[in-house]
Amino acid sequence: MVKTSNIKYYEYPEIDFEKWNKVIDEADNALIYAHTCYLDVVSENWGAYVYGDYEYIMPLTESKKVGINFLQQPFYCQQLGIFPTPSEHVAREFIDSVRSDFKYVSINFNSNNKVVNTADIDITPVNNLVLDLNQSYEDICRTYTKHTVRHLKKAYCNQLHFVEYIKGVTYIDYKIKNQSSHIYKKSLKILKKMLPELLSRDKGFISAVFDADNNMCAAAVFVVGCGRVVYINGVTNGKGKENDAMYYLMDHVIKKFAGSPLLLDFEGSKIPGVARFFEGFGAKPEQYYNFKYNKLPIPLRWIKK
Repeated sequence: MVKTSNIKYYEYPEIDFEKWNKVIDEADNALIYAHTCYLDVVSENWGAYVYGDYEYIMPLTESKKVGINFLQQPFYCQQLGIFPTPSEHVAREFIDSVRSDFKYVSINFNSNNKVVNTADIDITPVNNLVLDLNQSYEDICRTYTKHTVRHLKKAYCNQLHFVEYIKGVTYIDYKIKNQSSHIYKKSLKILKKMLPELLSRDKGFISAVFDADNNMCAAAVFVVGCGRVVYINGVTNGKGKENDAMYYLMDHVIKKFAGSPLLLDFEGSKIPGVARFFEGFGAKPEQYYNFKYNKLPIPLRWIKK
């Protein structure tokens, strides 16, 4: 691994976790994804670039296949990159290190990281969607679209009730029962590991909606930390879709945290209908960037396109 005068590569056992988490907690661009407890779940044996004495840090969610180093964005981890916000010069040092050490890269830098244009790296802007919760519930409701208000009126007439906390195993069972396996088959193992870890540390919660017959019809996982309530995953069944249960659930979560100095982070979506759902609650775009770099040997390069 590359070692410049400013940046050093650390393997997992070499990282000072206390220093690391202090940097994340105090960073202007802090994200819960970059905390050690979160990284430990989504990317076992992750490594790191450290600039100076933990002045800047960058988690490396790396893997190795057939002797080749890969760097890829994990499931349930929208943005990583450099913490705290670096200057363009510092950002370039990190990018140069990535280019030197990895043959294949597809990672998301956080919204505060400067875009460093490099000829051989594909840089794609991606929209996250966030809602400022530091206002009254009434003020937030005024930003709801007519489409969302219409669905909420229907939901509130359907004798639904909101349950603030359900167990992780209950959520997993519900997900397996009500969602096609092709959607979750690659990520379910991580989710099963993530939920008990986050819930035991009070860094997340799972809420649900039940219908008039007391059957669960929607549920969602949220992670809390670094000034954000992050919507990580959600499931609804046919009855829930019919009753607009997910609208009901999101409205209750917004009501719960309204007036707090937090952002509700919907994590955005490339699916127009899902993005419309998030935007309907008044969420605004927050742009971050995907960096992709492919210098694999020719036979493998086309496979990873």
